[in-house]
Amino acid sequence: MKIAIFGESSTDDAVIKILAQAIIGEEIEFISAPRLEIRDTKRGGSANMYKHLRNFFRYWYYYTEAEYLIMIIDSDDTPIHQIEHEEEGKENEKCRLCALRQNIKKIQSEIPPLENRKQIKTAIGLAVPAIEAWFRCMKDSHIAEATWSRKLLSNEQVGYDRPSLKEDFYGSGRDEKTKKEKAEEEAKKLTNNLEQLEELFPQGFGCLVRDIKSW
Repeated sequence: MKIAIFGESSTDDAVIKILAQAIIGEEIEFISAPRLEIRDTKRGGSANMYKHLRNFFRYWYYYTEAEYLIMIIDSDDTPIHQIEHEEEGKENEKCRLCALRQNIKKIQSEIPPLENRKQIKTAIGLAVPAIEAWFRCMKDSHIAEATWSRKLLSNEQVGYDRPSLKEDFYGSGRDEKTKKEKAEEEAKKLTNNLEQLEELFPQGFGCLVRDIKSW
């Protein structure tokens, strides 16, 4: 399998590789986004993904043999993806997973197809509220989609937020290389707990798993 990957940073790309390999369970050739230097952690983020997705998608389609694309984006304070969003016409434009799906659908419709080149299939994960929540949840099951949903709906104090998740996981004063190594280490641990991760994040991580298995 030849899979393109695209996360909010090179650290997220590394995590995607590890989780994808565990979910798929077979040999994979990973194809990164071009010009990774424009997506370092200081200049990355969700806005950067939307900005470059069209050009990157064209690159993967025309200049690589990528068969699939896996993306993971943080939800931050945007709505959590819901089952009803899967129904035709019920997508939520404020949901980042819905927005990426619609964006990709539009891009694919506008790309002139190549003869004997199949359309790239996609899988998207939504980290709620950030990918560091996935790293922390095995030690604290209170960190979960249901918990964050209560915060969004009622402004309930849930004991963590995005900055605290990053601080708790990475600590302070760590360089980007060390952060990436720590994220990779934790992602490898998560590969032994994929079912529990899906239970705690049934939409954000669950959608990623379901998309991949639909291939």
